[in-house]
Amino acid sequence: MNVDSDVSEIFHTLSEIFKPPEESFAGQLFSSRVKIALDGWARKAGFDLDCPAVPEGAAVDESSFFSAMSREYFSIFEGPMSPFTPLIESVHKPWDKSGQSSLGPQTGYFFGDPAIDMMSRFTQARMEIPGDYSHAPDHLCLLLEYYAMMGGDFSAGARQEFLAGHFDWLGQVWEEVTSNPSALIYPPMLKYAMGIIAAETARVSGLAGGL
Repeated sequence: MNVDSDVSEIFHTLSEIFKPPEESFAGQLFSSRVKIALDGWARKAGFDLDCPAVPEGAAVDESSFFSAMSREYFSIFEGPMSPFTPLIESVHKPWDKSGQSSLGPQTGYFFGDPAIDMMSRFTQARMEIPGDYSHAPDHLCLLLEYYAMMGGDFSAGARQEFLAGHFDWLGQVWEEVTSNPSALIYPPMLKYAMGIIAAETARVSGLAGGL
């Protein structure tokens, strides 16, 4: 049994969920194919978590679900009308924790410390940041995709550090999104992702403690 492989599949699929919706993937979500796959990988990884089903009333068929998912994604994560909550780590953290710049403690800006760290990580891994995310190398979908490829190539301690350092802002995002009356599909997915991250943190912490 290769738990790292199962975890990688989970994080890769979560990355797809938090990208701007594509019709083919939305169809797989609506039909429960994604849920079935995630639940299977979670069980093999030892995670007692179920992927949420499509909320009742979200849509009547794959086409309408894709439309609903797209409207919700762009409304709550992309804007341009307020309120919206970007899925970008830098926006939710002090721009420069060293305090050496005038923006240091301020939040709400792109390309802060988390983005710089992710650029460095992608360079070291010889991975290319997709052009659509050149302004946001610390977008949630890229953080999830990066962790999906870490696996056994990285020590348990390194994975533990990444999980603790790059996903600690999601609770704030979830609170903001759940307060948005137009959000129906993504709040359960965010809560599920947070649960997976917590379960994986506990797993790799156990591995690190056993070294």
